[in-house]
Amino acid sequence: MIKFFRKIRQNLLSEGKTGKYLKYAIGEIILVVIGILIALQINNWNEEKKNQKLVSNILYDLMSDLKKDSIDLAYHVKYSEQELSRHNLIIDRARNKGATLDTLVFLGKNEFQPHWVAPLNYNSTTFQSIKSSGKLELLSDSIKKEIIVFYNKIGYYESILNELNAQYRRSLHEFSQHFILNKGLDYEYLARVISWENIDKKEFVLKFDALLTLRKLLWDYYYESLKKQQKRNESVMKLIKKELKENR
Repeated sequence: MIKFFRKIRQNLLSEGKTGKYLKYAIGEIILVVIGILIALQINNWNEEKKNQKLVSNILYDLMSDLKKDSIDLAYHVKYSEQELSRHNLIIDRARNKGATLDTLVFLGKNEFQPHWVAPLNYNSTTFQSIKSSGKLELLSDSIKKEIIVFYNKIGYYESILNELNAQYRRSLHEFSQHFILNKGLDYEYLARVISWENIDKKEFVLKFDALLTLRKLLWDYYYESLKKQQKRNESVMKLIKKELKENR
């Protein structure tokens, strides 16, 4: 093609047709410019398609992680509700006006469940990967904002939860130095029996009530944080589904 154009220019010069040569040369330059612009446009289009595919893959991976989190959140929310229901029942019985010291001792010895919160482990592999690689910036502003808030809140809630867990466990440890608690054992053993003999019931009641309050605070906070994360999880998945549908 280049040889063909060069031959035309040479013929025009050899024939002394300078005006036509200039017009032809200008036309040739315009064609070259148009060709470059078309090439750039095609390149931009290809890059856009590549980025679009990359974004779709990222969204599918995020959706996969969020679906797993959704299942885990639903389970932990239900479990927390059950745990709070059991614990609130004990509190109601312990603080009932008709409750005696013996009633509280029975609750503390036989029915109180001392275990603390084991935080939910979120699936954040995709988020951490795109965050460290800079690919997070490829996402739309709405999704990027929601996904950042969702995963940032994990650290925020866990830091407070860890403090509450630590406070509760210190109190539980101190309490259990005097009163060995029922941890699901279906039989009595000597150390546990002895630990409840001749106890100061008034001292027990004060310590037991404080422990009940701390445990309720711990599980209430965990439950509420899970509910908030569950709502955010649903919001992010809804946005991702909408964008994936639009990108088809």
